[in-house]
Parts: sequence; C-alpha cells; structure tokens
Amino acid sequence: MLSFTSTSGPDLQNISVLQPGYDLASKSNITNLMVTHLSRFSIIHFMDWTTTNTNLEETIPFIANQLNSNVDIWINIPYGATDEYVLNVAQLMLNQLNPTINIYVEFSNELWNLIFAQATANLKATNDSVLNQGDPLRLAYDNSANYWYWAFRRIASQIKRIFDLFKIVFGQENVGPWKRIRSILAGQCVNPTIIIQGLDYLNKVYGSPSTFLHGIAIAPYFDLSQYKTWSNLTTDQVIEGFNSSIQTFLPERGWSQQAPVGVHVVYAAWYGLAVHGYEGGPDTAAGCGGCSLSAKINATRDNRMTDLCVSFLNGWYRSEFQPLNWWGTGAAQITTYGSWNLLEDMRQETLIDTTTMFNSSSPVAQLPRPSPKLTAIDQIRQSSIQMTFGIPIPSYDANATNFMNHREPYTDPYLRYLGSNSTFYYPLLIQQSSMKINITVYVGGSSGILEASINNANFIQVQTPSTGNTAIFQPALSFQFNINPTIIPSIVTLRLRNIRNGYSIRSFDVVSATTNSI
Repeated sequence: MLSFTSTSGPDLQNISVLQPGYDLASKSNITNLMVTHLSRFSIIHFMDWTTTNTNLEETIPFIANQLNSNVDIWINIPYGATDEYVLNVAQLMLNQLNPTINIYVEFSNELWNLIFAQATANLKATNDSVLNQGDPLRLAYDNSANYWYWAFRRIASQIKRIFDLFKIVFGQENVGPWKRIRSILAGQCVNPTIIIQGLDYLNKVYGSPSTFLHGIAIAPYFDLSQYKTWSNLTTDQVIEGFNSSIQTFLPERGWSQQAPVGVHVVYAAWYGLAVHGYEGGPDTAAGCGGCSLSAKINATRDNRMTDLCVSFLNGWYRSEFQPLNWWGTGAAQITTYGSWNLLEDMRQETLIDTTTMFNSSSPVAQLPRPSPKLTAIDQIRQSSIQMTFGIPIPSYDANATNFMNHREPYTDPYLRYLGSNSTFYYPLLIQQSSMKINITVYVGGSSGILEASINNANFIQVQTPSTGNTAIFQPALSFQFNINPTIIPSIVTLRLRNIRNGYSIRSFDVVSATTNSI
C-alpha cells in the first residue's frame, strides 16, 4: 500500500504511479495480470475493496466491465446507509455496469461480530427501536425479550429495505431469486440461530423470505483444529490440523447440532433459498496466529495444500451450495494475521506469462507457481461435482430422529413424548426437474393430528391411527407433494409437525409417486 501525507501544500500534484509496460495513456487501467487473475472467478466480492481500502463504488463497474468474461459482483451496502445512498448505488450500477452482470447485495458485514463497530451499532439501534420507539419494525413480534434475537431480525429488516430500494431502480422483474439483483442475508457459519431468526422474522412480518431474498450466506473457514494454539508445530501437523477441520464441513456430517453448515442448508431450503459463502478458506490466525508461523508458511506452500483445498471445496459443492467467495483473491504476505489470499505474489499467476517480471534470484522465484491454493481453485472450476447431501429418493424407513439440529447421538430410538406443535425438518435430495412424491410416516400410540409440508407451503394434515402402544407403529395416511425445483439437483425440506399429541414417530418412507411404499 502506497500512501502520501501532508498533501495540502503547493508541492507535487497529479502523481501517476505506473508499472513497467504501462504509459500515461493507460494509467487508469487495471493491469493485464490482475484482469486475467480475476476473470477466472464467477463472482467477485468487493467488500474489502470498498471498505478497508476506501475505494469508491464507481470503481466496481470500472473493474468488472474490464474482465475477460462475465463475472458477477457482490457488493456490501455500508451500515447506516440512507435510502438516498442506496438508491444512488443502485442507479450507479444500472447506469455503468455491464447489463449481463448479476449483482449480489449484502447489508454491511458480520453484524453479529462485536469486534466490528457496526455490530455494536446495530445492537444499540435495535434496543432503541424496540424499547424507545414502539418497535416499528416489529422486531419483538412474538413478544420475545431476547435482544440478540431482535438484533438478528433487524439485519433481515435492513436487507429487505435495501431490496425494496433496488427494486425502485431496477424494476421488480429484475430483483429477486435468480434475477439480476440478488439480495443476501448473511449469518455466522457456526451459529444457525442468526439466519433462523432472520428468516422466521421475514416470514411472519412481511411474507415468504423468497419474495425478498435470493439466498443466505455463511463464511466457512477451516483452521488448525486441535493444533491451533500449539507452538513448535511441524508442517505435517499443520496439514493434519487443516484436514481434521475440513471434515466438519463435509456433507457426511449431516445436519445435527454438531453440523451447523448442514443446518443452514436445511433451513434455507425450507424457505426456497440458495446458500452462498460470503467468505471462506484457510484460517491460520485462529487460536494463536503467531504460533508455529514457519510451519504454517511451509504448509501453505506444500503441494498437499492443493488436495486439502480441493477436499474442502468438493464438500462445499456436494452440499448444494452456490459459489464460495474465497478470502481473498490476489496476493498478500503470510503473517501472524493469516494466510488468506490465494497468492503470496501476483507473479505466481500462470494464466499469463509472468516469467519476464522476475529473475531467478527474486523471492518469487522460490515460490510455487501457481500456488497450491490457486491450483485447487482451477481444478474445482474444471470439475463436475455431484451433490450428495440430503435424504435420497426413494428412501424407506428413514429414521425420524435424524431431524435438523438433533442431538448427536440421539438418545431415543424414535420421537416420543412430543409436545403440541413440535416440528422436525428433513432435507430431501431432488434429482428431477418435476416429480410427485409420496411420504408415509410410521406412528404409534393414541390417534392424533400430524401435519406435513414442503418448503413452507402445501400444509397437509392427517389423523394418525391408534396403535394402543407408543412402541407399536403403523403407517399414517400418505402425503403427496408436487416438487418443481428451480435448479437440479437441489434440496427441498420436509417438515413434520405434531398438531395434536399422543403419538410417537418412528420413521418415514419417501418415494416417487410412481413407486410403491413398502
């Protein structure tokens, strides 16, 4: 970073800093190296560009329009932005951005994270709104006294406000799921409550979240796991720690309390929303960033890092997730504060010939070209990854205790002692663009009322049979649903709800309507 101080005097003015090979006629251009590097991605997240480095929003279309392929952009509306500010940003993008480029819009950044001033400001504004202003946003719509819940709901209310403002500029036909303007509700990877509170709030106060949102976003980072506070680690131990952490993100972990990534998938699908990664990648700063720094540097340069990153990204895309914004593109030195970037030096890029930019004695000549992390990105870009998350169809006798957010291990063999309105969510893996499915639930005990629904719609209730014993099970009347997903493959979420209690639930069959249950 180059900076100038004491610039108010009559001294040097209109300074231009040029790289070799560029003249004054091209002083405003992005370098060919950077254009080539950025053009490989499907989305560029500009949060750090506009916030940390204080670049103007006008530079976003300037950069995006120069790339060699259509790369969508992800922008963050600053906390405290007025309606006029948001409208001006929207108008800027409409006027200056290539119209084939989609725009992902997020409100601020990590409003749950109290190390950032905007998180504290959001909490303060939340309490003032509820306690002093009569709760105009209905953040306590359910009479909850939990101020954190109010704060999470306020985040959702603000992205809905931003959605409405972009709709004024771009028109309703261009704003919404899989349209040009794609509003995003971001949460915390390890804490699904943030997203759950936001989505439920939108659903109760404004209507289905899919009316206002394209999707949700989380930030999965893999760290050194059990080794993250250790000193004197070897390179092998750093690699081992990374690998251990990556296992927690794989779809095989399911959707229990110990698998918050899977919980996000299930609940987003319930509301018909996509799941993105607003950030993600390796985190060498967690625990003790300065500990074992040499080993962390060596591990980052090790060829095994490619395999680790491929495993991590494979797991991400096998879980039905949309693109992950790797934090970050470009180059940065590995320090006690992390090894976030794909490169340590831009001259590690190999899609363009950089060998004339250094000699054999240069430090960059000692670095792997391309870097192991960038090699992994390119391998994933050229791969076809099959989704494996969710309950496949057909499935028979699927254990009802395998619901979203279940304890692990679950102590009972089936769901029993259920209170009224107990709800259970299950992800179903859909491989066809249009299909009918039958769901048969096995219950035991007194007769009651059971409700089933798919993706926050088609709520169907049946009376359950009386079996005389909560450990003796019979099938209830089958539920039938039409499934018409937007993309294939995808996840839809089945919800079972106990309307009138007195029975237990053991399992369920889910089959195509052309297949008989057994």
